[in-house]
Amino acid sequence: MEESNVKSGTLGVVSFVVSIMGFMTSFFFIGAIFDIAALIIGIVALVNKNNKKGFAIAAIIISLIGLLIVIASAVYIFYFMNMQSVPVPRVDM
Repeated sequence: MEESNVKSGTLGVVSFVVSIMGFMTSFFFIGAIFDIAALIIGIVALVNKNNKKGFAIAAIIISLIGLLIVIASAVYIFYFMNMQSVPVPRVDM
């Protein structure tokens, strides 16, 4: 069998697509699963010698931004859920 000199970017493209899915669902907690999967696949594609690096780098950056959004939205939600339990003082006139 003859080996091809053409570099395959399949893993990079897959990680890019999964990172876009994770970024689009980042405000829901399901986005964290897609972002973590895209981060792992992107790192594997980046380390692999036969892959193009562009999609893998873009996927890693997008998935990290998506993870930051997931963390920020989780902090925001849990912070304001705790604020609901604090009684508001009434002012009688």
